[in-house]
Amino acid sequence: MESLLDPQAVLDEINKGYERLDRYYISFQFLPYLLFSGDRIFLIPNSFAHLPLDNVDMTLNQSNQKAQSEQYEVYGNLFYPLEAVLVESFVKGVIHDIDEVGFSSWQMLLNAWISMMRGYLDVNNDTLDDCADERVVEWYSTHFGRIHEDQYGEWDLRVTKRLGSGKEMPVTSTA
Repeated sequence: MESLLDPQAVLDEINKGYERLDRYYISFQFLPYLLFSGDRIFLIPNSFAHLPLDNVDMTLNQSNQKAQSEQYEVYGNLFYPLEAVLVESFVKGVIHDIDEVGFSSWQMLLNAWISMMRGYLDVNNDTLDDCADERVVEWYSTHFGRIHEDQYGEWDLRVTKRLGSGKEMPVTSTA
């Protein structure tokens, strides 16, 4: 940063890409004497995260938890979204970001997360085909799903450069 002519202008440009996110989240920093000191927790409201809550019953009995297992993994009172729900949430975030600001760093980060989930978590190309929001289905299909594969061929989701495969990048020392 010291070598830049105007470091503040660079920071302002970077932060500009996250303006929409900044308007919605609240962050808390753990106090220095607590176990996770220095860590921060970011709370993002569901109006921004777009997680489907229509079928979620917050009562904590076992039968309700089993019925919700298609969308969430439930541990006590914590609901962890499964892959399809999380991808849908990210896609809705991208679409809303495009509508509001056109292009942002937050949108690119969500794109990267969707791509990572597609590759590493084996999220299928048709995972959002049953989504009620047609814009979500169209966007996902165009960027990661069937339309994309029809245009460019199937995704190669193999991870082939594992350590020990002989194909990893050489590391050279410049000591």
